[in-house]
Amino acid sequence: MGITDKFGNFQIKKSDRISQEDQAWLTHREELYKRAIAVYKSVYDIYKAENESYSEEDRKNYKYSSFLVGNFGVPKSLSDVQNSYISGIFSYFSNKYNVQLENNFDRYDLDREYYRYNDSDPIKELVVDFIDYHAVLDKIFDQLGGMSFEEKAIKEVKDKLKEKCYNGYRDTWEIKVKGNKFTYTGGYCSKDKYFDYYNFGSTEWLRAFIDALAFNTYGEKTQVYSLNHLYSSYSIRLKEDDFQNGFSAPEVGVKHVKLFKNGRIDVTFTDAEFCRKFAREWCGYTLI
Repeated sequence: MGITDKFGNFQIKKSDRISQEDQAWLTHREELYKRAIAVYKSVYDIYKAENESYSEEDRKNYKYSSFLVGNFGVPKSLSDVQNSYISGIFSYFSNKYNVQLENNFDRYDLDREYYRYNDSDPIKELVVDFIDYHAVLDKIFDQLGGMSFEEKAIKEVKDKLKEKCYNGYRDTWEIKVKGNKFTYTGGYCSKDKYFDYYNFGSTEWLRAFIDALAFNTYGEKTQVYSLNHLYSSYSIRLKEDDFQNGFSAPEVGVKHVKLFKNGRIDVTFTDAEFCRKFAREWCGYTLI
């Protein structure tokens, strides 16, 4: 079975929905991909021709000898080329536009199909069909659901932040808005047993919140450097001074961020209207 049979024959061209920069990247990647497959096929042709020249006596006496040339690992290498080509396109668009994309192609394993055959069987032909990058784009745009990459990135940030602000199990909001103060009440904090600092564990909410601040100001997911200390994948280590002094990020409209030892977070925005608009638009908060 050829690769086209596995992945389907996609004819819809959607390159008009990507930038010239993306188009150039895809075109160059596809060119390198085709060249790699052509080289591996040439190597496999050498192996096939050589293998067919062996006599039955050769196969019997030198079956386990290195004198009989193998397939040079071509089926595995071609599988790697094919899988890398496809997954790389998903990764490119996911990383560039900060969106979640799932590589929903079946992983190709040509090596499994080719390694089992009897010595008496003729060597299998190497059948490899090229995958046009439009086939991969089609899968990607299906996941966008009619949105642009930018729109999907914004939606993901909003969905993530709302998920962290609203407790669906209890049907309660874990944020409050009063004037220009935004309060998050769903966090937790604990004192370290051995060192003089606290572990603040609301890192998922903080990351989603800061990402929303960045998108709101810059239109993309980028680092807010004045809040660098609040980026963490597990927990944030805070000393006493951090609780006393807090943090500020005026470049994204935040006058002050104060964290408390009970896990609460108070964010003071530059003005009340900005605070309310942010809570409605990015958190989905309607109780204002």
